Amino acid sequence: MTDNSPPQRPSVRAWQAAAVGRSDISSHRDGKVQTISLVGEIDLSSAGDVERELLRAEAGDARLMRMDLSGLTFIDLTAIKLFVLADARARADGHRLALHGPSDPVLRVLRIAGLADRLPLGIDQLSAELRRLRSTLRTAKKTTHTQGPT
Repeated sequence: MTDNSPPQRPSVRAWQAAAVGRSDISSHRDGKVQTISLVGEIDLSSAGDVERELLRAEAGDARLMRMDLSGLTFIDLTAIKLFVLADARARADGHRLALHGPSDPVLRVLRIAGLADRLPLGIDQLSAELRRLRSTLRTAKKTTHTQGPT
């Protein structure tokens, strides 16, 4: 028996799945510092491109591999694995890896995974964390002053 029903259009979910993993990778060198900037999403579908760029950059003589994560909007376990392995390779080779400026969603995933304190976040990220903490404290003080003692 043959099925003569018209072909079904892909569901919205299938379209969304096709859109996942869009990323842009750029890399530049300044002295002994290799910067790789990542924009968009890193997941299973885009991790291979990121890994190839990391390995290409690691093959050079840069002493510091700086990964700019400020343009990332999403990461999954695949990206976390890339970061952990890149850090291990850098340490084994006597180089340094620094993850700079992870966006809030990316930082949240790193925290949930228990890696925010284990991966080498750059000094600009520490400054951003300090600014957030100060802002939270100022807000709490304002709230306390306006409400008065209870």
